Amino acid sequence: MSYSIDTNVLGRISHIEIPSGLLVSGFREEAYTDINIQIRKLYTVPVVSTDQTDMDYLRDIEADLAGGNLILDVALVQEPTNLHEYGVSLINKAKSKLKRITDEIVILVGAERDTDTSNDQINFPKILGMSADAYGTFDRPISAVENDAIEGDLDAEQFNSLEDIKSI
Repeated sequence: MSYSIDTNVLGRISHIEIPSGLLVSGFREEAYTDINIQIRKLYTVPVVSTDQTDMDYLRDIEADLAGGNLILDVALVQEPTNLHEYGVSLINKAKSKLKRITDEIVILVGAERDTDTSNDQINFPKILGMSADAYGTFDRPISAVENDAIEGDLDAEQFNSLEDIKSI
């Protein structure tokens, strides 16, 4: 599945000779995946919108991303600077459009909003430690604390009785 077709991508890179080993469809699929990853917190993906403008916007993003990545691959082989710059500009254009969607500046009015939070990123718990205190060991490498204990500059006994107050 894809938001664009090969001719959408080829229209952006018609002036470039593509080596026979590079397939436009592979770059389109990669761009399609990138788009869906970026917008899946807002919309049910793949987006199936009743508004043609939404689908055209997603088609343009996919074609720009695919075309830009294809151009960068070709530029690696042929090494023309202006070709590389054009590929980067297509990618930046697509990223800018995607950011407008994720920042909700552009709303896909015909697309179904994602209300299922089960696929959201898991926020792992943080280990809560103590703040800087009178012990003089806070924010120091363990080797420095050990050296101080060996040299007698630090009373290690007081640390043996401390309770672990970290929580997960």
